Amino acid sequence: SVEPSAIVVESGSGAPSFDSDSDLHGAGGTEPELSSELSHSSQRNGGSLVPRHTGELSLPGMSNASWEPVTRVTGETTRIAKPAQMSAQTSGATSGAVMQPVTDIPAPGRSRVKVILSWRRLALIALLIGIIVVFCLLSNSSRSFSQAGLLSYKAGQYSQAISLLDRALVIDPELIEARKYKARSYQALGNVDESLKQYDMVLVRSPDDTDSLKARAKIHLEKGDWELAIKDLERLSVLEKTPDGSYWRAYALALDNLGNLPQATDAYEKAIQLAKSDDPPVRDMRMARARCLRKSSLWLEAAEECSQILARSPRDRDALVERAHDCVAAHEFTQAHADLQNLTALFPKDPEVHFVLAQYYAGQNDKKNAVLEFDIVLKMKPDWAVSIARETDKMNSP
Repeated sequence: SVEPSAIVVESGSGAPSFDSDSDLHGAGGTEPELSSELSHSSQRNGGSLVPRHTGELSLPGMSNASWEPVTRVTGETTRIAKPAQMSAQTSGATSGAVMQPVTDIPAPGRSRVKVILSWRRLALIALLIGIIVVFCLLSNSSRSFSQAGLLSYKAGQYSQAISLLDRALVIDPELIEARKYKARSYQALGNVDESLKQYDMVLVRSPDDTDSLKARAKIHLEKGDWELAIKDLERLSVLEKTPDGSYWRAYALALDNLGNLPQATDAYEKAIQLAKSDDPPVRDMRMARARCLRKSSLWLEAAEECSQILARSPRDRDALVERAHDCVAAHEFTQAHADLQNLTALFPKDPEVHFVLAQYYAGQNDKKNAVLEFDIVLKMKPDWAVSIARETDKMNSP
């Protein structure tokens, strides 16, 4: 196998997101960008003067047509055009539209208007939250504190949400929703350990809460706690009956990192089947599945996964390299030769390409060219000396 080209799934990377409530994955209540609609004719008509016909319109002349005042908004000034008469002749020549002098009035840019309105909206939200907090303190009820905490979470005020939800849980520790939003608030603040504690408490009281199971499994995947992630994911598969593609991708990732290659291969295949063919993760899942097959010495099956990628992206460098390597290992030298020709043309200074080319020559018993290619690789990558020595010994062994 080609050690330098091995694909390593590092702990805590590539954890997929679940298709669940959006609040589980970040600031669920972030206010969208506010925009203002200026009630000027120029806004609705591309910022140009718009003819408004008043009175009777007679041809061949347009002596009764007039221009109404129209405001033109630019980034610097607001220009107000005053009414003027215009007449047109049937010959096509115009007497010229006579415009009265325009008045330049300073006006803020649109972005500045948006910022001002956004700050006003945020100030109103803060005021509303403050009023509710005061009401909660006066009423001293768990429901009021819980609702205020939820509102603070939606507004992105996570620390305040935690404080309010704590007050609610002191009064009534059995409030599941309050504890879930407390967990989400900690997660949004990046305190995953405290978030895990809260999800643990939720699942003690409500073991079948799928949202909490998904959120906890996601945290386990991000931390690289593969066995704990698998435990939550297997519980989810029982509860949801028909898991979606994101579930199988997460399950495959955890199994892959635990070295359970046969199950990981099957899980990747299910994830690929449930995903849309043009989704970017499909390419990554095919590469991961090919890696699992390669570790099991199923070279042709691994090459087929790479071929599926290359059917959509013929210049995918990683897929070409891996397919060439798999074909060399399976002694399918015709396909390997074709791939290596493409690779040397596209990536002439890529050390991994020369490494696989050396393996190709070694498989053809062309030791002279194999040694030359290994020497090229060694000059480019001196730290690959161990892998090169191992391949050279393999080539020289009887």
